[in-house]
Amino acid sequence: MIEMEKLNVRLGTWSQTLAPGYSWCSRCETPWLFVHNHATDYRHATDYRPGKGIFVLCVKCWEELAPEERLPHYRQLWEHWNQIGLSDDKEWQEIKAAVLAGG
Repeated sequence: MIEMEKLNVRLGTWSQTLAPGYSWCSRCETPWLFVHNHATDYRHATDYRPGKGIFVLCVKCWEELAPEERLPHYRQLWEHWNQIGLSDDKEWQEIKAAVLAGG
């Protein structure tokens, strides 16, 4: 049996009905069940803070975009986090710096 997550095929929004409960790539809107995500580490672990990462784009979409083109996708997720009280401006600055650095 083929494991769907190993296919790494961008299928678009129609495939969301095949993957209930999964979120998806912000650009191609294919659920994570079918594509590999690109994780961006934006806070490296220290003695007093754990490391953090974020993924909003699949590997293929991430590779096709320049850092400046990726940034709005990260901003959209951060704004959602901020609206529900899970993030703040300091965290956005860390995410933005990591994305623009090519992370």
